[in-house]
Amino acid sequence: HLTLVAPKVRVLQDGDRFNFSSIIDHFSSDEPETADTTPSNWSLGFYNIRLSDGEIYYADAKLSSEWDLKNLNVKIPGVFFDGSKNTDAGIALQMADGGTLRTEASINFDNNEFDVDLQLENFAVSNVRAYLTDMMNVGKLEGTLDADLQAKGNLSEILKTVVSGNLSLDNLDIKDTKKNQVASFDRFAVEVNSISLDDNKFDIKSILLKGLRTHFDMYADGNNFSRLFAVENKRDAASDTTAPNGTTEKEESPAADGASQKPMQLTVGKLSLVEI
Repeated sequence: HLTLVAPKVRVLQDGDRFNFSSIIDHFSSDEPETADTTPSNWSLGFYNIRLSDGEIYYADAKLSSEWDLKNLNVKIPGVFFDGSKNTDAGIALQMADGGTLRTEASINFDNNEFDVDLQLENFAVSNVRAYLTDMMNVGKLEGTLDADLQAKGNLSEILKTVVSGNLSLDNLDIKDTKKNQVASFDRFAVEVNSISLDDNKFDIKSILLKGLRTHFDMYADGNNFSRLFAVENKRDAASDTTAPNGTTEKEESPAADGASQKPMQLTVGKLSLVEI
């Protein structure tokens, strides 16, 4: 049995350093590790693992982003590494800025098959604005996200995971860095029969878009939408390499030519556009 009541964790990040990095540095070694491949007859099992009323605070100094998670509760009846039974886990937490997350997961450590149910209620999308600044000039992002999703698959072949369920985004409001409104809508809802990334197959039961409001402004250097996305992609820059002659070459992705990619199959049962 393992029970942890009201733990409080504070994580501060600045670039690739954390407030606990010095502890990791102290116990790290420059000597190469040697893996022990000797078979063992040991069988480990952990039972009745509980965490209740936990709090986690995370802040990223570079992105000026903060996450304050409260009422964190975790319940794991048992962890079975030999695959004799599925390991089940339930997690529930609340976000100080808005939103409740609940998950139920089951995994078999012998064959790596998993089944996950996720429920997200009233999640404030403003929490993710800081992570979009590498791709978009977003000055304001507001709205709430709800989701009820199921995922089944295998950890060894994660792209073969099949996802189903529904999600909705309400009262979305996007403004640029000059506080000019780019787009907003009252509700965007999607019901998903199944999505398979491995097959590139998207089976959508219904799509609803209500109350879309937007405008298109032309400028000498583009328009309001091109300005929204006119951000240097730092990830692309990081993948560039300098050749011996001093020129810059971009590393090619193995699947960049798309030769092995399956054609997308998209099916939408019902499309509704309301009050537009």
